[in-house]
Amino acid sequence: MHNGIVITDFKKIAESVSDKNFENNKTMLDILSREFRINAYNSKSEFKLYLKLFIELQLRSSSKIMAVLQEYVVLVTIGTIADIMPLHGENRQLVKYGLSMINNGRGHRGILSLTGKNKATSKYISWNIAPLLNAPGRMGESGMTVDFFLEDSADRTAEIVNSIQKINEDRKKMVNDIIEKISEDYSRAIINDNIFFYMHEEIIDGLAGLIANRIADDIKKPVIIATGSDKNGIVKGSARSSGNFDFFKYTAGASHLFERVGGHAQAFGFTAEIGRINQIASVINNAISDDFIPEMTIHVDSVIEINDISSNFIKSIFILEPFGKSNEEPVFAVKNVKIESFNTFGSSGAHGKYQLNGNIQAIGWNMFEKMSIFYKTKKNLDMIFKLENNEYLGKVYPRMILIDIDFSH
Repeated sequence: MHNGIVITDFKKIAESVSDKNFENNKTMLDILSREFRINAYNSKSEFKLYLKLFIELQLRSSSKIMAVLQEYVVLVTIGTIADIMPLHGENRQLVKYGLSMINNGRGHRGILSLTGKNKATSKYISWNIAPLLNAPGRMGESGMTVDFFLEDSADRTAEIVNSIQKINEDRKKMVNDIIEKISEDYSRAIINDNIFFYMHEEIIDGLAGLIANRIADDIKKPVIIATGSDKNGIVKGSARSSGNFDFFKYTAGASHLFERVGGHAQAFGFTAEIGRINQIASVINNAISDDFIPEMTIHVDSVIEINDISSNFIKSIFILEPFGKSNEEPVFAVKNVKIESFNTFGSSGAHGKYQLNGNIQAIGWNMFEKMSIFYKTKKNLDMIFKLENNEYLGKVYPRMILIDIDFSH
């Protein structure tokens, strides 16, 4: 050994390792792979291997660095889920690690305050945290979300959270009010038009996509929602569709009418001069065949029996978490199911609940009317659904989250 230089042979060093936790036949490369999660055998050069080891040792030896990285990985987790990025490869690993940080009470103070005692899952983040943090931006108050992420004081963070929750409730009410206001118009569109187009000055830019999405899910037709024009006479629009509809297939004839356009097949946004909006809607409407029917195919992973459903079965499914885009929750189906009873729940009475054999409940979010019609026939049903465990008063109950129902044939 020369001063400042260390020459090593990992395979021989392993022979001198006396730690009883390591078996005699383990080499140093095996130890590195297990201890530092470095695939030493697959390293393309010794330099890269040493570099990986050095970085890992530096990180582990600095609690400050680890604390910063843990906070950042929590933010990466929230952003990845909120932006509906594919949850595979590195994304999946980062999200999985970030969720474990949150559940262990580590990471960003504000995020921890939002999750509270709830278990942080990708589903909880996408249903509860992401919409909440998106609300200020949708309502033109993006600074509120910035303050949330930058604030260090617990008391001030609590104040910001309260403000965000209030603005989120305002956002929900505004969306519901607008949809109720235009429901008569889009009911007529189901019969008369290939798309539904609506423009109103009351609609703000941040809500157009949400409104379009809700209506598209309801009428199963392409929807374009446009805001009022700005001082330069420019209108912003959001288009949504369901099923296999591809907007860009039908917008080619209107491409010269847009100022800007972007997005993907089922969701795109655009800006255009107010004088061209009706022409854009007309071109797209005329491009769609009158007999066009969106293909609403639901992929089912497995057909099971009601008796297969248990809390332990559901726990085994959630080993596959985190779920999200490109790693979806499994979808199941059961056939010829007898409905024991039916109830509504929720403040607006929009949700339905079937009681099935074996103390299994089937929940239909915003499906009360449809479930009620099927229940009144007293016929057995086929169901497509996802599964979850519901904890109530310290006990865990398995339940089905309905996607669709139909009569058994």
